[in-house]
Parts: sequence; C-alpha cells; structure tokens
Amino acid sequence: KVSKSKIAEVIEFVGLKGRENDKVNGFSHGMRQRLGIAQTLIHDPKLIILDEPTTGLDPQGILDIRNLILQLKHERNKTVLLSSHILSEIELIANRMVIISKGKTLVQGNVRELLDEKVLLVSFVVNDQNKAIDILQKEFPNAIQSTSNDQIFLHLSKDEIPACNKLLTDSGISVYSIESKRKLEDYFLKLINS
Repeated sequence: KVSKSKIAEVIEFVGLKGRENDKVNGFSHGMRQRLGIAQTLIHDPKLIILDEPTTGLDPQGILDIRNLILQLKHERNKTVLLSSHILSEIELIANRMVIISKGKTLVQGNVRELLDEKVLLVSFVVNDQNKAIDILQKEFPNAIQSTSNDQIFLHLSKDEIPACNKLLTDSGISVYSIESKRKLEDYFLKLINS
C-alpha cells in the first residue's frame, strides 16, 4: 500500500500539486505525460523507461518533460531509458546513447565523446557574408554547408577552426561569434547512410 504522503510528494514532484481532484480527461497532453511519470514513481523504481515522452507536446511541455527527466536523473538518481526520434532532445538529456537502425546496434557510448569526433558543424557570424564566402571557398573548398542572414555554416575539423577565423580576420572580415557542434542528427544520418 502506498501512503498518502508518498502520493502527495510524487504529485508535487511532477508539478501537478493542486490538481489531485481534477478529472484526467480535462488534463492537457503534457499533464498526462507528467501523471504517467508520477504513476511510475509511486513504487520508487531504479529504472524508468520512457517511450517518446515529448511527442505531441508544445515547446513549454517539451521543456517541462525535459526538466523532469533531468531531475529524475540528477536529484533522484534514477536511470532513465529514453527512446526518441527527436535527436536534439537526446543531446540535451542523455549522457549515454545507443543508435539502432533496422534492429541492429550501429554505435553506443558516451554522447559527448561520440559527438566530439572529427568533423564539426561550425557557425561563423560575420559582417560581410559574401566576401567571407569568397575567401572561404578558396581556402576551405567544400566546407561551406549553408548560410543564413550573417551566418555561415561550415564542416570543419576542430584544428581548422582557428585557421579559418584567422583567414577571415586577416582579410578584414569581422567575426562576431563562432559556435561549433557535432549535431546528433548529422552523426545519425552519416551512420545510417554509410
């Protein structure tokens, strides 16, 4: 039997305090997701399995579920096995991952280590995009992936980033920011298409 205090504690943890007497059919999709997690927590499991927990949620609902999963991981020391096709969410939540395609494991390991290899997607924000593109095409052929406003996205190795920045600044281009990341989506697509 589960105590009333345990029920109240779990309801508060998932953010449904004050809604205990409301009918579930009046709950939003996000509230139902949180209620499902509350039902799981009642018995204090060590492992929690969540299948596509953010599917169909609005941006606030996605943020709420993401934060709840992180709280389970960090504050409650729970192991959360998360299945998702929203790879950007996995990047934000998971510390280990397994990529499965057609029933076969393609890769598994620490998310940061798997994403910190070889080619990165690097964004340069510059003052003169056209001039920067001309310069970059000569020195880094085939590196430019796309452009947006004053941003240029390139595929570069970690070691090429300083040289690329120096080339631009030496050519009179102002570089306002540089961000590099190996996106999980890029990594996944490269894996399944190789």
